[in-house]
Amino acid sequence: MAVSLEDGNKVWQKVNKALAGANPGVVAAFRGLKEYIGQQGGNPQLQFIPFSEAQCDVSGGTALLDGACKLYGVYTKKEDSATDNWFWLYDDATNDGTAADAMLCVPQLVANAEAAAVFPAGFALGTGIVVTQYATDPLGASDGSNGAAGFVVIGGA
Repeated sequence: MAVSLEDGNKVWQKVNKALAGANPGVVAAFRGLKEYIGQQGGNPQLQFIPFSEAQCDVSGGTALLDGACKLYGVYTKKEDSATDNWFWLYDDATNDGTAADAMLCVPQLVANAEAAAVFPAGFALGTGIVVTQYATDPLGASDGSNGAAGFVVIGGA
């Protein structure tokens, strides 16, 4: 999928809908991100990209985006399973085959746990976004299952 930006207000509506009933700490993190990039970041155009646990579970991961962007936020919610799992986000346009492309890891160790990572200035990704998960840590020891679904919020490169 190519970068397809839209008015930030529309993206924040999607974020609010996706976070309905979410942990208040996660909601506060995204509210703070919205306020900061709206006031200090020039209110850029953004894109909301949801992903499923099944997309993360695919061998090699799933490419959500095949272009340069700035990552502003990531949200994950683990399935109702206590099976240990690690969510990974790669700066790649095709797969999780290059360990050096791994940019973000979120441990998914507790059933239904939620996590958020926000980057107020944007985290530059030069190639794209691949989401994947592993059953063991470190990188790529084995593909995992019973991981997390969630979304990313990105802006232009």
